[in-house]
Amino acid sequence: MRIGTVFLHTGLCGLALAVFLCGCAGPSAHEAAPLRPPETEAQPDWQPSEKPNHLALARDLIRQGHYTVALRQLELAARANESDPESHYLRGVCQRETGDLAGARKSYQRAIRLDREFAPAYNGLGIVCFTSGQTPDAHKAFSKAAALNPADPDFLNNLGVLEMRTHRAKAALTRFEACLRIAPDFTPAKNNLAECLVRLGRDAAALAFLERHFPPAVASNNLGAIYEQVGYPSRARGMFLRALEQDPDLTAANRNLNRLETKENSQP
Repeated sequence: MRIGTVFLHTGLCGLALAVFLCGCAGPSAHEAAPLRPPETEAQPDWQPSEKPNHLALARDLIRQGHYTVALRQLELAARANESDPESHYLRGVCQRETGDLAGARKSYQRAIRLDREFAPAYNGLGIVCFTSGQTPDAHKAFSKAAALNPADPDFLNNLGVLEMRTHRAKAALTRFEACLRIAPDFTPAKNNLAECLVRLGRDAAALAFLERHFPPAVASNNLGAIYEQVGYPSRARGMFLRALEQDPDLTAANRNLNRLETKENSQP
């Protein structure tokens, strides 16, 4: 899950993808999560004057990727307020990120029982269901999250990715379009929308769309990454070469091309 295609300018966000994301002028950022959970958006405010705010500390630890440490803070937060759905939801996040999908499912379900309108818990449950191969349940959970909070681009993007990965590209396209109407700078949805166009046989439209939103070499690299994702390695190579013609110093395209050729040369 940590090795794969390099996208530029945050790259493609999607379900069950093996991709690295990197900035236009920087080193690789860490891989896109299978989906985009909103749990890291809260600002750290965990330094109270008298007693610790365990829930806020856990949020900050999750933002930093310290999931095991965060679990201890969430245990203390739940002791202080067992009826708060957020502590159970965040516990599910930590369990999911440390590989305990069964535990994560129970935590998300508990959060939902405490608050039937807690949209992030449905989103988290959708991630677990999809990862477990339960796509109908995942679709139901993502749809509920998006219905409860239709202004959250993560929820729409996740629903679109699930539909795209289950051969419903037309439906997915509408999700990504809606996502970009809400958040025009939401880069994952841009690359996902371009992938939908490729899956629908609209390659020229996909490239034109990417070129409207990225520098030419970045657009070529990202389309190459999409081609590789959907199983067109020869087209992917062509786009990586085109990207390097447009910008010989584009590290991501060079890495993608080298990895693709190494992978093919290692095939029996």
